[in-house]
Amino acid sequence: MATEAALASIVTAETERLSPLFFEYPAEIKSEKGRINFKHRILRENPETLFADCSQNGTVTNLLFYTDHTTAWHTAVTSHFSYTTKKGICKGRQIHIFEDSDKDQENRFLTVNMYQNGTIMVQGSEAALSSVVQDFPTLMKIAESKKDKDSTLTSPLTSGTPTAGLSSPLPAYNHQSQDHTTISLLRDRLALLEVWVTELKEQPPSYTTPSPDTELLQDQINQCRTQLKNSVQELRESLTTALEEVKATMRRELVQVKEEMAKELSVIKRVLQQREQTVETPREKLQPLTTPNNPTDPPLPTIPPPYRQHFTHTPRAPGPFNATPDPVHPTGPTHPQSITTSIGLARPDRAQPIIPHQTTTPTRPERKSHSPDLAPLHLTGPNSRTSAATRRSSEDRRTL
Repeated sequence: MATEAALASIVTAETERLSPLFFEYPAEIKSEKGRINFKHRILRENPETLFADCSQNGTVTNLLFYTDHTTAWHTAVTSHFSYTTKKGICKGRQIHIFEDSDKDQENRFLTVNMYQNGTIMVQGSEAALSSVVQDFPTLMKIAESKKDKDSTLTSPLTSGTPTAGLSSPLPAYNHQSQDHTTISLLRDRLALLEVWVTELKEQPPSYTTPSPDTELLQDQINQCRTQLKNSVQELRESLTTALEEVKATMRRELVQVKEEMAKELSVIKRVLQQREQTVETPREKLQPLTTPNNPTDPPLPTIPPPYRQHFTHTPRAPGPFNATPDPVHPTGPTHPQSITTSIGLARPDRAQPIIPHQTTTPTRPERKSHSPDLAPLHLTGPNSRTSAATRRSSEDRRTL
């Protein structure tokens, strides 16, 4: 009893100072299992007392305490913190506490695990755990109020007057203390198992020991990866070689095409030069014929317009070459159709046809030689040698 009173005084003093208690393991406990058993025994001996679980470097990892009223503490936690979510876990319940209304799981503030054996574990960062330590007295008051409400609702069944035959107390069983010890040991072991399961769930996958099957599968996966890498490398090398061959072939074909095109282009140029030469030769020949006359050239002769000439015919005496004398024509024009009246007008029935006036052209006309028989009319006359020679030749032809 003195020991329990001393522990109660220590717990009260520590709670008032708002600092949790730390577990001090005896020197004879060296295994992890022994430490867990000692931890749960201390929690049960000191209900609703906050203890801190530390790592090897002294950092607080979580807070632990034991209670017989998990429902009251569950209500106290959910009512004290504003943003919470509830979920179930193996043999217990879990509460997630957040700082804002978004309730993002990555920004979770605290996690409270309430197991059925009465153990309550609070997990979070060191700053979050320190805030829980400061709020622990408030949470305890809320839980005590919930306990009072539950006790008023459920009152135990008691008898009004004791029975006459049962005036003396019932004899106690001989194995009462032994049963109590067995039940407490079972509770401790169950709590230990729950803690082991929780720690096993929270361990990362790298801590799990691989089995032979998993090692075999891992070896097969590594072999497949190696084969895949080798096949990919071989395929790349073959594709690179084929690509280089195609590039070399294309380069050779391109050089051949360029040479052929250069030859065709030279042939086309020669053909065009020959065509230009053949076109320039006729141009040079036609150039003097198409050039205009220079101003220094003498003017071209103009042909006078036709005119009427009045002459008298003199008869010729017969001679050695002329047997018959010329016929005597009356005085007037030789042409029978050119007879002019006394007033100078030509008769319409014997009018001489008028030769149209020839227009001069830029080019010099050629002089056509007239035959003796087709002499122009304006060159015939009694004093013209050409007309006399023409008549003689015509008379000689008649004589012959």
